[in-house]
Amino acid sequence: GGPAGVSCAITLKNLAKNRNINLDVVVYEPKDFEGGIEHNECAGVLSQPIEHIIEDKLGIPFPWHLVKREVPGYYLHTDSSVIKLDGEGEISYALRRVQFDAYLLKKAIEAGATVIRSKVTDVEIGKDKVTVYSETKHIRADVVVGAFGLEEDTHRIFERETSYKSPKYLLTILTKFHPKGQHHDLEDTDGYIHAFLPSLKGIEFGAVTPKADHYTMNIAGAKISSRSMDEFLRVPAVLEVLPKNFKASLEKLDYHRGCFPIKPASHFVGDRYVTIGDAAGLIRPFKGKGVNSACLMGIKAAETMMDSGISREAFQTYADSFNEIIKDLPYAHAVRRFVIWGAYYGFLTPIIQIAKDCPALKKALFDSVSGKKAYRKILIDTMSIPLFIKVAITLMRWLVKRIVTFHGRHFLV
Repeated sequence: GGPAGVSCAITLKNLAKNRNINLDVVVYEPKDFEGGIEHNECAGVLSQPIEHIIEDKLGIPFPWHLVKREVPGYYLHTDSSVIKLDGEGEISYALRRVQFDAYLLKKAIEAGATVIRSKVTDVEIGKDKVTVYSETKHIRADVVVGAFGLEEDTHRIFERETSYKSPKYLLTILTKFHPKGQHHDLEDTDGYIHAFLPSLKGIEFGAVTPKADHYTMNIAGAKISSRSMDEFLRVPAVLEVLPKNFKASLEKLDYHRGCFPIKPASHFVGDRYVTIGDAAGLIRPFKGKGVNSACLMGIKAAETMMDSGISREAFQTYADSFNEIIKDLPYAHAVRRFVIWGAYYGFLTPIIQIAKDCPALKKALFDSVSGKKAYRKILIDTMSIPLFIKVAITLMRWLVKRIVTFHGRHFLV
């Protein structure tokens, strides 16, 4: 029932209608998005070209009524430096993910999909049919689409029944702060997201996102915990972008834990099954645009089923369509590792100082933070011999200064 599954369901129904095919599409969704009691660990920011995907590819109106705030760009922080990254007219949209998911699920129902409000408990994949069991009703079908994200119970069902292995992932922790009686604090902000690359061990990145009536704060890392979030929220640079009364509420914040993939799943397609969205892991690590990727995967999976079939060979067409992401992964992981080391040891700060006077490097930072381009393309478009020399000299000066400073204190870290 999330963006991936709903996009697949809507596309299947649209294609079947256009081809005059009587096709039953069933969506299992145990969460109550409509009631608003569910929580989603997503920060709730939709990036371009989400309007094009929703309106042109899915054929439904973009839910402008759900947009709480426009996001024109980012501030990128290290421990001792900050740079403003403008989107050059590319606007993102802040909203509540549960409301967005509720809207999409409603549109799937309007398109003719059947929604069963129940949790899937098991799956059987045979040579001639698929059986899906749930807490309330089981269904026999031609094919099953795994749009379960990184939900542990469901991915174990797929791992037991198929060759599928869930993707490697990072943990996330998210919390919100409502500045009661201080709405002007949010009204006075410029809507930019504050992205942080702190030197705190274990935290790969964090963010503070202003919404209409609250701030969303989130962090990510391989081994983070509630203590990691406690540390992050006490970083001086983080406190500077939050209201003055925030510190008094630190002990009362409600933390939510989740995860997102950083590597593709193994055997994410097979005979009579295909996985999409986070379950497939076909997104670039260290970037946003997870909703965009989920929708595009759902749409492509539906087109593959209708055009090529539901065999492993047919679904290979779906897998091949995301080769550009897979090819970009080595560059993505290299950048990720460079940023982690740079934040921890402090050499990102001089690079940000260079970017302030270098439009090409500044644009590269925006494209990296926003997920606008593939890492390989960012590197090709940005790096030049003069810039490489400038960065190398700056880093050498930084390294020499560090060594001299530490030597003067009689120790070297």
